[in-house]
Order: sequence, then C-alpha cells, then structure tokens
Amino acid sequence: WHYGPYMVLGTAVFLPLFSTMETPSALMRNVALGSIAGVSMAVLFTWLVLPYVHSEVALLAAVGAVLAIGALALAHRSTVPYALDYCMGFLLVLHPSWPMHTTLDDTVGGAQAMTLGLTAAWLAFRYIVPVDPAQRLRVLVRHIVGDIEGMARSRTRLPEWKWRARMHHRILRLVPRTNDAQSSQVVGDGMAALQVGHAVLRLQSLLRADDTPFDVRTSVRGAIHALARVSHHPNNAAAALQEAARQILAAATLASGASVRDVAGVPDAGARRGMPCVPGADVLRDGKVRRDADWMHDAELCRDAASSLMAHRTFFALAARATRDEAGLGDRVGA
Repeated sequence: WHYGPYMVLGTAVFLPLFSTMETPSALMRNVALGSIAGVSMAVLFTWLVLPYVHSEVALLAAVGAVLAIGALALAHRSTVPYALDYCMGFLLVLHPSWPMHTTLDDTVGGAQAMTLGLTAAWLAFRYIVPVDPAQRLRVLVRHIVGDIEGMARSRTRLPEWKWRARMHHRILRLVPRTNDAQSSQVVGDGMAALQVGHAVLRLQSLLRADDTPFDVRTSVRGAIHALARVSHHPNNAAAALQEAARQILAAATLASGASVRDVAGVPDAGARRGMPCVPGADVLRDGKVRRDADWMHDAELCRDAASSLMAHRTFFALAARATRDEAGLGDRVGA
C-alpha cells in the first residue's frame, strides 16, 4: 500500500508513547478523538484552504490559524486531552512545505493510514499486550521474586549493594500501584522478599566458606536449590530454610562448646603462662567467638526468612502465575 509507511509511522509513535502509561487502552480513546479531529482538519484544509494559498507567508498564516485552535484547546480543561493529538495528526498528514505538492488524494490516504495506525496500536494494547495496573503489578512481583531465584541459581555472587538498590527501587514502585488498604500488605511482601534475598546471599557465602561443616554445607545447598524455585514451591523453600537454620545452629552450638572447653579445660600455651581460663578468654583464640556469633546470626537470619516466606507465600506464588501469564502472552504475540 502506498500509504503503508504512514500507518507504520502512526503505530510506531503511539505504541512507545503510551506503553509507559498505567492504562494505555483507556487513554487511547482521547488519542483517537484528537487524532481523528486533526486528520479531518488536514483533509478540510487541503480541500478548502490550500487552493487559495499562493505564497509561503500565506501558508504559514493558514497553518498557524489551524494550530491556534489546538492552542485554545490546550487552555481549557475539558479539551486538553485532545489538543496535542489534534495538532500532531494535522501536521503528520498535511506535512506542510513550500511549494506544496500535497493533493487531496494524498491527504485522504494519509488520514486513512494514520487512523489505521492508531487502531493497530489500540488493538495491540487491548488484545495482544493488555497493559493495566494489575498486569504491571504482576510483572513487578515476577521481577522481584525472579531476581531472588536468579541469585539462587547463579554461581557468581551478585554485589549486595547492587541487589539491595534494585530491590528497594522495585518495592517502592509496588506501593503506588496499590490502594491504601493494600499498601501495608504490599510493604510486608516487599520486606519478606528482602529477607529471603539476604538469606540467599548469606547461604551462598556459607557455601563458599572453607570452614563450613559438611552437614551445614549439605543443608545450605538444599536450601539454595529450593529457593531457586521459591515461586513454584514456597513451602518447600521455607522448610529448607528451617533445616539450614537448624544445622547452622547445631554447628554453632558445637563449635561454641568446643571453644569453651579448649580455653577452659585444655592446657594450652596461654594457660601455662597463667592466663585466666574462663569462657571470656576465648575471644583471644583466632576469632572463634566471632565466628560462632556469625553462625548464630546466620541461623537467625534463615529462621526469620523462613517465617516471612510462610507468612507471605501468596506473594511468592503470584510470581509463578505471572510467569505463566507471560508465557500465554508470548503465544498470543507469536500467533
């Protein structure tokens, strides 16, 4: 079609312009009315005004008078939604230049192409890629939970500051997409995702540490494997976190008891020199107490993450449904 490029132009303008809106299909009504008014004005201009334009100044004056109508529309609240699209549709179809070579057939064809391009964009937002606040909320949830699953699957450790910044940004974007009654629940869901993400990072650190006991390493590996599919099986991930916390706590208790016995009961070089054999003295033994305290903290972190995961498992399961919906969307786009 000779005017096909104009249709593609209209679609290419409207699709990215309205893809960032919360409800693009609803806003397309105002765009359609304003654009139809603009292309209709371009057809009337070519038919009724252009035959009497014989100079560049006259063309500028005539086009300026038409655009002044759009300026007046911008000054009134009821016509603001249509004014910009009116001016854009008029200029895109008329594309004024001097000398003018536009004929009435060209203008009518361009108007049809612009209208079809607008219709194609509306159909895309309505049926192919339906975008609304609920869909954007599901996509954000999928990104948040998918980020946690991706960290659990990855062998390379993501810098914590980078992950925290990205997670905070996404959680802040969640809140405006909910009403006042849901905002507290959404904030709780986001904080649960933060706790689970911190647990993933800490478990990966334990897995890479050389002094992690075998039982702890096995339970940590199982927890990481379960967290890689937390959206599909949140209960299994919570149970794996609880088991990892139990193993870490047992290892910390065993190591703490061995440290105390080593300082208080085993005659080492320090004790032979008359150093006090009390539990507080084990702070001098190569940071054992500090390591035991870290394990206690890791166990508590895993336990809290498991509790948060169970309390907000619906949030994590929503990511799996969003993934299935996106797979269906891919099928529709392919069709």
